Amino acid sequence: MNSLNLIAARTAEKLRISMGVSMFDPINIFDICEDLEVTVRFVNTNMEGMYVASRNNSTPVILVSNQRPMVRRTFTAAHELGHHIFKHGSNIDNLGYSNKYSNDQNQEEALVNSFAGTLLMPAAGIMAEISTRNWTLEKMTCKQFYLLSNYFGVGYQTLIYHCRSNNLISYPKTINLLKTSPAKIIEMAFDGLLGKTTIKIFDHYSVPDTIDLEVSHHILLPKTIEIEHEFLPLVHSTKKANIYQAMSPGIVAFSSFSHQKDIAIRIEKKLFQGLSIYRHLQNI
Repeated sequence: MNSLNLIAARTAEKLRISMGVSMFDPINIFDICEDLEVTVRFVNTNMEGMYVASRNNSTPVILVSNQRPMVRRTFTAAHELGHHIFKHGSNIDNLGYSNKYSNDQNQEEALVNSFAGTLLMPAAGIMAEISTRNWTLEKMTCKQFYLLSNYFGVGYQTLIYHCRSNNLISYPKTINLLKTSPAKIIEMAFDGLLGKTTIKIFDHYSVPDTIDLEVSHHILLPKTIEIEHEFLPLVHSTKKANIYQAMSPGIVAFSSFSHQKDIAIRIEKKLFQGLSIYRHLQNI
């Protein structure tokens, strides 16, 4: 690990500790920003994100494009939070993170990208989930990587690149995994039953305390978890799992006796504009 990645990893670890989150659990980046008193606002504009530093005691703000998929918005928010944590000052990120940067700016972008990856996908957490399921990294299938990306709330490709950058998987394995997209994984797993959709898949081993969905998204949960709610009706059932579809903004909270914890599924509007803390409310 080079010095830049080491700084990013240590900073992400310190932040997790200060937030009371272990190195094994997934986090919700928007909740973290709220706890740090950094305002996150979704905006209808063609960019990735923007960080506006505090001036004259104003609240620092992160702007995230609502035109990007949910997993992309998650990583963008973590990236922009990195600019805040490292005190880089106001910064805008366009469609790519490598557009016309100076050498110093390239170092900043690399640092916050590494920070975002480590914060969202700690290596200890990745290895713990793999160990729990008795998987072997180099033998894992694309569907297994997809499930793991769902657990940490990140994109399939983002997880693969992160594993490669941390030398968890080989270069040939990386190339092979990247030949498959989430759309193809979903089509193969459900034989076209769900059509073109986003679905989050969870198994009986691990389910996060908080799961974010968007209206029209699907979620697959083990049969040990049953939901009865108008916002999240059951649309299909298999021998081992139930598939629900998010139909309306809101929060579906329930207790999982099999996992011995309370779980909240938060559903946001498509193309929501406004403060992130309001994205699950029906009348906004």
